[in-house]
Amino acid sequence: MIIDIEEITNILSSKKIKITGCIHVGLQSYIEDDIYNRRLGIETANIVWIDASSEIPHKSITLDTLFERNNIDVSKYNFWRLDIKETELLALEGAMKSIKHLQALYVAVNSAVITELDALLTPYNFKRYLTKITIDKLGEALYILDT
Repeated sequence: MIIDIEEITNILSSKKIKITGCIHVGLQSYIEDDIYNRRLGIETANIVWIDASSEIPHKSITLDTLFERNNIDVSKYNFWRLDIKETELLALEGAMKSIKHLQALYVAVNSAVITELDALLTPYNFKRYLTKITIDKLGEALYILDT
């Protein structure tokens, strides 16, 4: 994670957001698992890990369809983490039914797509609170439901 977890927890606290569960789309990392458990207080049972496999060819589906087919009650997961090789915008576009349950989104970004993410999320009352972009023009952003 590029953004300091302290910054994230401070914003969540100031917005009175209590993380109830996490949907993580992307490669599972022991570091993030530890951060979710110890720093954000999310129990392992309340984390859904969705990881793509490039070894098995398959037709892609939207997140909304994936949640529905796998009987995932999205209302239990108000924190999402997307890090899926520059396809985060496409993934979010396929989650417009489920986004109503989201309160905090931590997403991998690049300098070219960040304005498109802002445009997609603003009508749903999300505001970008933190952004860190590296010299390689890759980075991460934290969006919070602004109520």
